[in-house]
This record gives sequence, structure tokens and C-alpha cells, in this order.
Amino acid sequence: MNNAIRRHNFIFSKRLQEVVRQALMPDGWSGGLLPDRLFLALLDDKESYGALIIRNLMKDWELARVRERVIAAILSPPGPRGTVRIGGHAALCDYLADRLRPIYGEDLPPELNTGHVLLALLCDRRLFASRYVALYWVKPIDVFRYLVRLPAEEECMPRFSGSS
Repeated sequence: MNNAIRRHNFIFSKRLQEVVRQALMPDGWSGGLLPDRLFLALLDDKESYGALIIRNLMKDWELARVRERVIAAILSPPGPRGTVRIGGHAALCDYLADRLRPIYGEDLPPELNTGHVLLALLCDRRLFASRYVALYWVKPIDVFRYLVRLPAEEECMPRFSGSS
């Protein structure tokens, strides 16, 4: 079997493209992208699937606390675990594919939205965001349960009832 790295060229939803642009370091792709910054950008885009799903899974005060802790962790000097840095669009696609493959197998969705990215980020236990969200008993499978109920396009924003 061929063990070569397989490149993925996902189509990003328009909303996801904007969220990624907002999450980039000040000097763009040359500075890279921190997945924890991507998580914060998802939270800031109130109408994205990612924000919709996480707001349905967590209370406002829990999200505020997670946001504070992620920001503090990003701004502090890197510890022994450091931070994950992604250096380009192709590397971001590979990162997302690697995180989503355990869930989707080889049937990865061709178009990704912010809900898929939230799922991928929470699957990466190296990230501060993933570890802090897990403190409130939110798991990637909880995100997936919401995600499968949503249409692929983020232009249509359904609202969930209190039950999941």
C-alpha cells in the first residue's frame, strides 16, 4: 500500500473562507495560522455553523471562560507543548483531512464549512481550545451529531431546539 501523503483540495464555504482570513496571523500566510486563533474566529462569527453548534452545546459563561483561557494561552510564551502552526492553505487542508479522517474515513466531505472545522479542531487534543472545551464535557461526537443535521451551505441558518 502506498504511504505517500495525500493532498486534499477542499472547497471552503464562503463563510469559512472569511473566518480563515480573520484567523491568519497579522502578516498573512507567511506568518501562519494558529488553529486556536481559528477557533476564536469561529466563535466571533456568530452566524457560522461552528458558532451555532458550540453555542448549543455550551452555556454563554462557559464559552466566555474558554475564550479567556485560549487567549491567555496564545499570548503566553510557549510551554513544553508549544502551539500548533499551519503554514499555508495546502497545509490547512491536510491538517483538516488528518483530523476528519477518523470520523469520515476516506469519504471526506468535498466542501467544508465552519462546523467541519470546529469538529476538526476539537479532535486535536494538542490545541488549547480543544482541551478547554473538553473541561465542559463537550466532545467531538457532540459536534458531529449537530453537523449531520445541517445542510452543507452555511447561507441557510437553521435554529436548533433545546434537544440534540
